[in-house]
Amino acid sequence: MIRAGKLRKRVTIQQPVENHTDGELTTTWDDVATVYAGVEPLNSRELFQAQQTRAETTHRVTLRYRPDLTVKANYRVLLGTRELYLTGPPRNIDELGEHWEFLCREAE
Repeated sequence: MIRAGKLRKRVTIQQPVENHTDGELTTTWDDVATVYAGVEPLNSRELFQAQQTRAETTHRVTLRYRPDLTVKANYRVLLGTRELYLTGPPRNIDELGEHWEFLCREAE
């Protein structure tokens, strides 16, 4: 169980939307939900382990599970002006349907 005090950052989850304009493909981002989450950089050991399976993973984002929210691996998380891109599908922590964990890489 994750304590509520750990979920203190307000983040916006966004999904990509592809637009075809004049034969060009562009991507814009639509807000899916704004929630409180825990955002933490991975320490060097966690970073090494995460990069074994997911390239360029730099952060872990944890939030309460919401059955009305569908999150896919190509989504991103906005933390203020920072962009964190999911490096894989969300993980249902302990398979209890209480919390999600996203492994992300920060945009440069």
